[in-house]
Amino acid sequence: HFSRAEKKGEARIVSHSSGAREMVKGLEAKYFEKCDEGTLGGNGISMCCQLALGRGGPWVRYGQTKLANSTFTMALHHKLAESNSNIKAVGCEPGYSMTPLLNTKHIGLFKTLDFMIPKQSASDGCLSAAMACFSPDANSGDLYAPEKGTTGSPIKVVVGGERQKTGMIGGTDKATCDPEQHKLVWEACEKALGIEFVV
Repeated sequence: HFSRAEKKGEARIVSHSSGAREMVKGLEAKYFEKCDEGTLGGNGISMCCQLALGRGGPWVRYGQTKLANSTFTMALHHKLAESNSNIKAVGCEPGYSMTPLLNTKHIGLFKTLDFMIPKQSASDGCLSAAMACFSPDANSGDLYAPEKGTTGSPIKVVVGGERQKTGMIGGTDKATCDPEQHKLVWEACEKALGIEFVV
C-alpha cells in the first residue's frame, strides 16, 4: 500500500493514541506476545492499584497499546524519511473526552476523584484527529494533543519526531520518541504478524 500511496502524491497514515500512553514508562515485549490467561495482570485490580503498585491489569495493558500506537507512528516516520517518501506518519490523541470508555469496573478510586479532572466533549476530543488528518501544517512525525493536557485546542507535542517541552515538566512522549522503543515496537509487530514491513 505504500507504493500505491506514493503514486497518488501526498498521503497520510494517522494513528490514534491516548494520554494513557503516559501511564506506562515504556513498552514491554511481553504485551506483544501470546500468553496464558491472567499472566498480564488479569482483570480484578483497580486502576489506581495498577498504576501505583506497578502491577499489570486492564489499564496498564491499555496504556501499552496506546504507547505502541504513538511509538509505531514515530518509527514509521523515520523509516519513511530514510526512503525519501512523501507519505506522512502523523499521530493524535483526544485528551480527556466525555466518552463511555471510563464506565468500567476497573476505575475504582479514580472514578471518585474524576470530578477534579478537566474534561472536554467527545466532539472537541476529535479535533486533534482532524488536525492530523487534514491540517496543511501537519508534517510527518508530528503528534497532536490538547493544549492543556486533557482539554484545549490541539497543539503539536511532538514535531518531526522530536518531543516538545509542552504540558508536563520536560514535555510528554519520552518513550514515544525513544529509538530503542521504535526498534522494539517495529520488530514486535513484524513478529506478531509474521511479515516484514517494507517501507
